[in-house]
Amino acid sequence: MSKETVSKKEWLFDSVWKLHMEGADWGSIRMEAVAKASGIPKGTIYEHFHSKDHLIAETILWSLKKEAEEICRKMAAASGFTAMLNVIFDWVGSPRGRTLFLMRFMDGGKLPEGLKREL
Repeated sequence: MSKETVSKKEWLFDSVWKLHMEGADWGSIRMEAVAKASGIPKGTIYEHFHSKDHLIAETILWSLKKEAEEICRKMAAASGFTAMLNVIFDWVGSPRGRTLFLMRFMDGGKLPEGLKREL
């Protein structure tokens, strides 16, 4: 993904998601790290998001939308019920799917209260 081809928000979402996939818990991601990872100044980030929790919640929703679009595309191409079911199982078993699907049920108390409110 190139900064020139996407909006600042999408670039930020992608940067936050990468930080999380590199092992950062949602609550431990800092705006300084997002600014460094994205190359977008912290002040500019706050022009788009009122808080870190707002940015993370929007990142999760952005990712869910992207995943839903991809799943729909794969489902449309699948032939038969078994193939469709395999699309779902493949997604749930993927790192992104596990993170998004299970975090509401098994966050282990790691999801900050502010983020829970935003979601």
